[in-house]
Amino acid sequence: SIVPPPPAPDRIWVGIPAVGVLETRDGGRNWEMRNRYTRQEYGPDRYPDFGQCVHKLALAADGGERLYQQNHCGVYRSENGGVDWIEITSGLPSEFGFPIAAHPRDPLTVWTIPLEGYGRMMPDAVAAVWRTTDGGGTWQGSSGGLPGKGAYLGVLREAMGVDRLDPVGVYFGTSTGQIFGSINEGR
Repeated sequence: SIVPPPPAPDRIWVGIPAVGVLETRDGGRNWEMRNRYTRQEYGPDRYPDFGQCVHKLALAADGGERLYQQNHCGVYRSENGGVDWIEITSGLPSEFGFPIAAHPRDPLTVWTIPLEGYGRMMPDAVAAVWRTTDGGGTWQGSSGGLPGKGAYLGVLREAMGVDRLDPVGVYFGTSTGQIFGSINEGR
């Protein structure tokens, strides 16, 4: 993921699988790791400075300090531009997933699609999009209009997006070729 915030053209975040989050404030001349409190379950150190598997970063609509991250090992929020991360996985059916998308106007609303880590499919083979409206304090799954049992679907990093309409449209495509959309913020 490459996340350039609009108000500061020299400031950029990148999320790299097997590396983590990095930030530059000088247009790429210098980079700093931004992985504090981001869990890693597959190495000797549970909270290393380097080596996290970031799947997707999203910048919230707050002016450039709130970020959301779907990671190999959980979903996270940062209130300070990635300096520290807070895990917000609790309430989701899985900690693993690829996409995350932020609301274009509400900094507390994001959507994600949890997947089973090994099968890379939606948990229990039931399609659902999960949304938080309180910055990850609580999550609500929505499956209305989506395939029920037997939905062996995966959704990869760049296969989820939102529009800027009111209400916001939420869209995703699956690894098996289906495209789904909601015109009411995923309800």
